[in-house]
Amino acid sequence: MTQNKATKCQMEGGCNYDAHAKWFTELFSEFKPQCLCSTKMRLTQIALQKNNILHRISYPFTFKKIFKRRSKLPVLEHVTSLPPKVDGSKIEVVNINEYIYPKPTFPEKYDPLKEILKTPPLEKMPKAAYFISNRTRLVEGHKQMSNLIKTVVYEGSLPPSIQSLAEDMAPHEKQVRELVLDATIRNGRQIKLGKVIDVTQPHIFKPTEYSVSLRVQLKQLTQNLLLFHNQRLVVQDLSAFLSRTIIPLVTTRILVPREEQLLGFCMEQDHLLASKDPLPPVAGPEEVRATESQSLMDIYPLLPTLDLKPTDIYTDSQINCELPWVNFIPLIYGYAEHQPNSYPHTAIMIHKEHSWFFPTMRISRSMATCFANAATVARKLYGENVGELPQPVVTQCIHLDVHGLYLVVYQLNTLDLTSPTGVKNQAWVESTGPLYTRAKWYEGLQDLDVAPLGKMAALLNNGLN
Repeated sequence: MTQNKATKCQMEGGCNYDAHAKWFTELFSEFKPQCLCSTKMRLTQIALQKNNILHRISYPFTFKKIFKRRSKLPVLEHVTSLPPKVDGSKIEVVNINEYIYPKPTFPEKYDPLKEILKTPPLEKMPKAAYFISNRTRLVEGHKQMSNLIKTVVYEGSLPPSIQSLAEDMAPHEKQVRELVLDATIRNGRQIKLGKVIDVTQPHIFKPTEYSVSLRVQLKQLTQNLLLFHNQRLVVQDLSAFLSRTIIPLVTTRILVPREEQLLGFCMEQDHLLASKDPLPPVAGPEEVRATESQSLMDIYPLLPTLDLKPTDIYTDSQINCELPWVNFIPLIYGYAEHQPNSYPHTAIMIHKEHSWFFPTMRISRSMATCFANAATVARKLYGENVGELPQPVVTQCIHLDVHGLYLVVYQLNTLDLTSPTGVKNQAWVESTGPLYTRAKWYEGLQDLDVAPLGKMAALLNNGLN
C-alpha cells in the first residue's frame, strides 16, 4: 500500500520520495516517512511534542546543576608573563591595553549647597546649653517662658496704641468670607481625612470625609490674608508698602547667657515681615523702670529649665549670631546696607498640629520667637556684651491656629539674664476666638468672626505714620 501511494505520488508529478525520505530519516531517526504529502500531520505532532518538552523544563533546577558543575572546575591562574616559547621567538607581542578605549572621566558636578549644608564637626563645647525650638513644649507654658527670658507678661490686652488702631482696621465681613472660602471649601486639594472619634461618644464611628488638610488650609488662609493686607496698603499709601518686605521660611538662632547657664533659641517662622525702620517703643522710660518692682510669674517648685535637655554640641555660629537664615541666605539685621528693609517687624507662625500644644504652650513659643528676633537686633546695634539696652527693641508675633489667633507684642529692655531682679522685659499677650467654627461643602461657612482680623491688621500696620 505504501508503494502504491509512492508510485501514485511520482506518477502524478508530485514530490521525490527518495530525497524527502533521506531528509526525514536524518532529522527523525525514529520516524520513517513514506511521502511528504502523507506525513505533514505526523510531523506537526512531533514538533509540538518537542516544544512541550522544552516548556516542561525546570530552569532553576537546570541552571543550578550547571552552576554546581562549573563551580568545581579548576581556576586558571592569571598569566602575568609570556610563555618561554613565545618569549624566545620573534613574534611581536602587543599590549591589549593600548588598544582599548579608555573609560571617560567626567568632572564632579558643582553643588552650591554642599558647603552650606555641610555637617559641622561634632566637637564638645566647654559649657552645655539649653535649646528652645518650635517643638519645645513647656509644662507651665508662658509662665515658665517668662522666667527663662526675664519677662513681665500682661495678659488679656494689647497696648492702647494698637487697641485703638484695631477698631479702625477691621475688614468687611464679605471680603473676609471670600478669603476663607478660597482657603477651605473652594480649595481643590481635597484629601481623605482620618477617622474622627468623638470623646463624649467613643462608641460611635463617624464616616470619613474629604476635605482640605489643616496644614494646607492654614497656609492658604495666611497667604490670602497677607495678600489682602498688601492690597489695602498699596491703595492707602504706596511708600508705606515699599517700606515692608515679607520673607518666607526664616529661622532665627541665637545663644544668650542666663545665670550660670546658656540658653539657645532655634525658632522657625513661616513668614517674617521686615520693615525699613524699627518699631517705636511701646512703654516709656518710667514704665520700664517700674518693672524693677514687679515680680515674675511663680512656678515654684519647678525649675525654669524643666523640659529642656542640655547639650554640649553646638556650633560657633550660634554664639556669634551669624543667623537668622533666610532660605540658606544670611540676613543680618541692622547691618545689611543692600537690604533696605532689614528690621524684624512681625513674625507669622502657623500651628499645623491639632492638639499637641495647649494655648499656653503656643503663647510661650510666640514669646520665644519675639525674644530671639529682638536679641539679634540688640546685639547687632549695641554689641555682643550689651546688658540693659539704651533704646528698647520691639518685635511682634502672630500665631495662627485653627482655634484662633495668638497676638504678642514684645519689648526687649535688657539682655542681662544673670539674675531675676532689676529691669525686666515686657510682653503684651492676647488670644482671640476662632475665625469660624466649621467650613464644610454641605454646611457652608458657619459663625465667621471678623474682629480677630482687625487686631491682626493693627499689628501689621503698627509703626506706619
